[in-house]
Amino acid sequence: MKIEGTVAIVTGGVQGIGLAISKALLDRDGKVCMLDINEKTGNETLKLLSENYSKHRVLFIKCDVTSQPQMEAAFQRTKDVFGRLDILCNNAGIAVRENDLLRSGAWKTIIDINVKGVILGTLLGLDHMGVSGAKGHGGTIVNVASLAGLVPAPASPVYTASKHAVVGLTRTLTSLWATECVRVNCICPSFTDTAMVRTAIHQDTSNLTFLQKSRIAKIQAMGLLSPELIAEGVVRLIEDDTKIGAVMRATPQRGLDYKKYFTPKL
Repeated sequence: MKIEGTVAIVTGGVQGIGLAISKALLDRDGKVCMLDINEKTGNETLKLLSENYSKHRVLFIKCDVTSQPQMEAAFQRTKDVFGRLDILCNNAGIAVRENDLLRSGAWKTIIDINVKGVILGTLLGLDHMGVSGAKGHGGTIVNVASLAGLVPAPASPVYTASKHAVVGLTRTLTSLWATECVRVNCICPSFTDTAMVRTAIHQDTSNLTFLQKSRIAKIQAMGLLSPELIAEGVVRLIEDDTKIGAVMRATPQRGLDYKKYFTPKL
């Protein structure tokens, strides 16, 4: 798919990886609607991008990706403003300190945002882009997972489970190309230079478990990816029409490459 002239929704699109994706699409003459729960940062980012690109090509909508009414309204407004929808990037995600998960309820937040948000976005993307209904003309969905969706992260079991879910969802939706003309792929980055990761590196480790301390040490040893590299991977997945159900990895050692799977015949 050529990005020029297309319309994209990017969840979590106003900072970090999401902002890099939004900019990459705008750089290629696409139009972008950024969905994010952070209204202050969203409005600041909208102002900046409107000045650097065009106010007619970028939109911000405050939206909680776990809320079906808010997501439905955001998708509809995007089409009302831009007239169509071609690309969805389910990027919004969260990682929190996974100690005392049961009492804090943090595990529910991780699952709601990282899994429910992606599923809800995907279903709405199909509703608006799929060719079987009256709304769509085909399109592409890119899910931002994590290397933790391929390799267990012992200090973050719920986060790991949530990202495995995203990879599994992506790989099982390959049939949508035949029925809906919608391609679904995902990218699995390792540690990326975002505010969330920098906070983890610089936090006080005095009350952290050994596993959590070792995770921070591992981040520092591996090095951080740039959000722009992840955005480049997303662009490749959008533009390469041969990629259906593909799982791209992004690591400091290999850069961008694809995970190979053996799928037995059942």
